[in-house]
Amino acid sequence: MYQATIRKVLVLKLLSFMMFNAFSQSDPQYSHYMYNQMAYNPGSAGADENEIVLNMLRRDQWVGFNGAPSTSNLNVSAPFTLFGRDHGAGLSVYLDEWGFNGDLAIDLSYAFKINIGDGTLGLGINGGLKQWKLDPEGEWSLPTGAEYDNELPIRDRNINKFDAAAGLFYKTDEIFLGLSATHLLGTPSGFDIVTDGGGTSQTVDYFYSPHFYVNAGYIFQLTNPAFELFPSVLITSDAQTSKLDMNTTLVYNKRFWGGLSYRVGAAITGMAGIELIENLKIGVAYDFGTNDIREHAPEIYEFFATYSFSLSVEKVPKQYKSIRYL
Repeated sequence: MYQATIRKVLVLKLLSFMMFNAFSQSDPQYSHYMYNQMAYNPGSAGADENEIVLNMLRRDQWVGFNGAPSTSNLNVSAPFTLFGRDHGAGLSVYLDEWGFNGDLAIDLSYAFKINIGDGTLGLGINGGLKQWKLDPEGEWSLPTGAEYDNELPIRDRNINKFDAAAGLFYKTDEIFLGLSATHLLGTPSGFDIVTDGGGTSQTVDYFYSPHFYVNAGYIFQLTNPAFELFPSVLITSDAQTSKLDMNTTLVYNKRFWGGLSYRVGAAITGMAGIELIENLKIGVAYDFGTNDIREHAPEIYEFFATYSFSLSVEKVPKQYKSIRYL
């Protein structure tokens, strides 16, 4: 058991070290991307007319490994009218942790909305703070007695940078189309990481490369009016590598749903959800890995919840008494 534990930690250290050197620019990925547009497209701010929408998501990868990747995301958006024009605003917060690393982001979004045909086009931008933290003394350190790699960092560091994104988002009652780009400023950072190899340090360039997103979805009304089919697709690229997610979800009575996703070369995902009470929906997803990592850490879960409420306030008729009728 002890040797197995050490082996798990060492494998994770290797994976984390590889991610730190090669994939630290990557944005978090979500199986519920079709319900979490605000995470990567500011143009979707206020896309639900007359409703404030609150989304919460938690994703845990490689469950069973200490220091395995986990992502928490919270965002809220609302439409509003100013000077006779429609707008949208949003706030998004996410915490992405894996191994030694922790990314924290807080973004404010704004979208200018234009009515086109049967839908609305949102032209959005956002800006916010990105914090990257390195914590080699975290809770997932090696078990007592295990040999520590003296090339791994031994001191914590963190950096803070301003970041920005932009996006277009078009939505009708049946269709949505999105195009967005994150990390437009690049947020380059160079700093020293101290290791235990004779007190030496190495300079690491940490760079958020721009990420580009294209996604779309369509709701098909089936012959039975109680059922809808909701296919969607998401393409993600950093101009060097690309990812393709495809999903099809069957919705019953607008309250229950189940679906399958395929992330090319990475995972097959099953998902299900329910509307517990009016306007409160929860969902769960489980990824079945199709790459080599699945042999060591197959468990990947994602939990999602969304709550919406109307901005409209029903006016109570006022009654007036006139002295003429007293």
